[in-house]
Amino acid sequence: MKYIAAGNTMIDNGHYADGRRVTQNLGGPAPFAYSGIRIWDDEVQLISNVGRDFYTIFKEWLDKNNVDTSGIVAKLDTSNHIDMYFDEHGDVLDIDSGTDKRNTYLYAEKIGYLKLFPEELSKFTEGKNVKGLYMAQNTDRLIWEKFAEIKKRDGFKYMWEIEGAHCIAKNMEDILFALQYTDVFSLNIGEARNLFETDDEDEIIRKLKELPVDMILFRVGKRGLFTIKEGKHYYHDSIKPERLLDPAGCGNTSTGSAMYSYCETDGDPIAVGIMANIAAALNISYYGIIPHMEAEREKANAMAKELISKYKSK
Repeated sequence: MKYIAAGNTMIDNGHYADGRRVTQNLGGPAPFAYSGIRIWDDEVQLISNVGRDFYTIFKEWLDKNNVDTSGIVAKLDTSNHIDMYFDEHGDVLDIDSGTDKRNTYLYAEKIGYLKLFPEELSKFTEGKNVKGLYMAQNTDRLIWEKFAEIKKRDGFKYMWEIEGAHCIAKNMEDILFALQYTDVFSLNIGEARNLFETDDEDEIIRKLKELPVDMILFRVGKRGLFTIKEGKHYYHDSIKPERLLDPAGCGNTSTGSAMYSYCETDGDPIAVGIMANIAAALNISYYGIIPHMEAEREKANAMAKELISKYKSK
């Protein structure tokens, strides 16, 4: 496969401000990023550790999309299940694994069992001519040292979407270490505020430009996003979706799409930003993951062609 989306898989229960509640949506960073790539290209593989309930719950989606399941490994009886609560603007209010400390502990334990490590990823990249890889990741040094060896050996481009809890000022040294092995760095506005300890967006952008990485995808919620490259920043307004249903995973989906665009357009910051926003607009139009990704391709390509041309003609 040319592309890989790797990492955690979640099964989401969505709770919305208007009283809607939707259960057992496919989510998590890796599946959402997979969908953000798959809308453009079939040559992408999902690599994730799951519970065996995953195959029962999502069999229809797997079959409809002809998903290669060789990298989806059942390690426990049940997958990671979470409840996500959204406010009236579609922003996440809370992510809950249960109502008591025991449930929280068991959830954390399960996350650990199902975490994907570099040595599990290696066999899917070695000798496979992988162009680009997405994986949400923390800042643990040993994980990054092992990952660096794989990246050096196999030569793919890497999109790092930082895990939010690790995007804080005291972790800056570890973040800089990880950026040595990163081609594109993705974070949202809340994470950037925590990292730089400021709410001033202009100051955040200035500081992002100082980071040692080729490109940054700076996501600013429903407003859209910025791409940052070679000391310049490009604002990309969000794209109005056909339906406004479920904001879960828009960041992951847009980040996966950005990774694909980065590899296919030689790192064009305009194409990267626009294609990321297209993926987010498609994602928010459905509950959970995009149900039939190939069916969105013609529309996505037409939108990308029109919007990239319009942006560059300004």
